[in-house]
Amino acid sequence: MNNKKRISLGLSLIATLILLGLLFNTFFGKPDIAKKIDDLRNETAPNLDSFNKKIKAENRFFDSIQYLIDSRKLDGADNIISQLLIKKPLDDRLHTLKGQLYEARMQYDSALIEYNFVIFRTPYPAALDKRATLFIKLGKYKDALEDYKKAYEVNYDYSYKIAQTFEMIRQKDSALKYYTIYFEHYPDSILQKKINLLSK
Repeated sequence: MNNKKRISLGLSLIATLILLGLLFNTFFGKPDIAKKIDDLRNETAPNLDSFNKKIKAENRFFDSIQYLIDSRKLDGADNIISQLLIKKPLDDRLHTLKGQLYEARMQYDSALIEYNFVIFRTPYPAALDKRATLFIKLGKYKDALEDYKKAYEVNYDYSYKIAQTFEMIRQKDSALKYYTIYFEHYPDSILQKKINLLSK
């Protein structure tokens, strides 16, 4: 078979495949992508709704424990947290709340142990925030700044707390830097005045 016949046969084969493809699309139609997405959404929506409800209920439950601590109902909070830790001994939120409970009782070493446990497992910003606040209470500003800066890597909102800490230790330039970062995301007239004062 010469080259011309091979090329002709190849082109005929390609033309046949294209024609078959067109016929297939004509008779069987293209899949309706929008419909498939809607079907998938309808299938998963009930599960997603129940998952969201479960998360909201869990958040409300943790908020109620937080409320007990904030209201100084420490024995009630301790009882709930201790029972839950038996079932979930590695739960970060429970250990963070346990740390807050110890802190409310001024048992600072125990509070640090709880916060350290959480942070060792995962740099959880809430635990970093709580430990940094405790470090400030203890006058350990350098340690507080380290924690706030780790939390800042995850969430730039912590630039405000970094700025406040620098301001406490009278490091005006550093405070100004972090207040300015925060201001870029959350412009505010009161913060603008503070920035203006620090700039002088």
